[in-house]
Amino acid sequence: MRCTILFDVSGSMQYGEGPLNKAQYAATTAVSLAYLLLRQQDGVGCVAFDEAIRAKVPVRSQRNHLAAIIQALETTKPANKTEMYPIFREIAESYPRRGMMILVSDLLSDVDGFYTADPGRDADAEHIPEVAGITAQVQAMAGETRSDVGSGGMATKVLAARIATHAGCSTIVASGTIGHPLRALSCGARCTLFRAEGSPAAARKQWLAGMLEVPGELVVDEGAVRALRNGNSLLPVGVADVTGNFRRGDVVSIRGPDGAELGRGLAEYSDGEARRIAGCRSEQIENELGYRGRAVIVHRDDLVLFDDGG
Repeated sequence: MRCTILFDVSGSMQYGEGPLNKAQYAATTAVSLAYLLLRQQDGVGCVAFDEAIRAKVPVRSQRNHLAAIIQALETTKPANKTEMYPIFREIAESYPRRGMMILVSDLLSDVDGFYTADPGRDADAEHIPEVAGITAQVQAMAGETRSDVGSGGMATKVLAARIATHAGCSTIVASGTIGHPLRALSCGARCTLFRAEGSPAAARKQWLAGMLEVPGELVVDEGAVRALRNGNSLLPVGVADVTGNFRRGDVVSIRGPDGAELGRGLAEYSDGEARRIAGCRSEQIENELGYRGRAVIVHRDDLVLFDDGG
């Protein structure tokens, strides 16, 4: 897996009382996640941003890569406002290979939810407790609502919520200026829920199925076809042939013995490794590669199958 940690270094991250401020707590979280990913032999990188990208550490899987991530987070100090949506667009365009992205941000707001207008300027502004879909009308209302604490404003939060809801994640906008805001939410504090469009799993599989180009293919035997149709992962023993050039975490096409595309999934091995273990039983992987890898070539959670017939 390839993961990029998106780290918010906007001015609101410097607030906080106690031994650590929010930025330091967030940096500790980001470094802990990076350490965990590297321990799993996954690639991890980091992007620090506010209204622009301030630091970028490429995705690597070496253990000593953690030092580069720590240095980037230590030397990039909180400042300016958050402009999340254009940053997300820039990052998406500069990362041709898909992977997981983890956002570490406070999205601090002094507004206790989404309103029809700026409640600080319009006494008739009405609170909206739930938004089922982010329409042009919703975006227009957000453009007129600013935040004094999070200087990116409500428009930025709504655009970020649109990205999250499209990926199957519901989003809550609530005040971060009250004491213990998460506890307050659990006790019924006012907020606005932006409801997700489907589940994260459904969004993930829709992304897998919608890839226009895939760098490689795995041809499987009839036994593997039956196993996949029954909801199992793709094991090396069921792979008859490997074509293309791909890395671990890339989307690959899975084809049956007749050449028909069965589905797509994320490869647990590079093309070279996959060729070496194709046809092997899972317990033979260590002997073939010299190290103990994953037991599957494509895990069922990272797999989407098409209808019978392609």
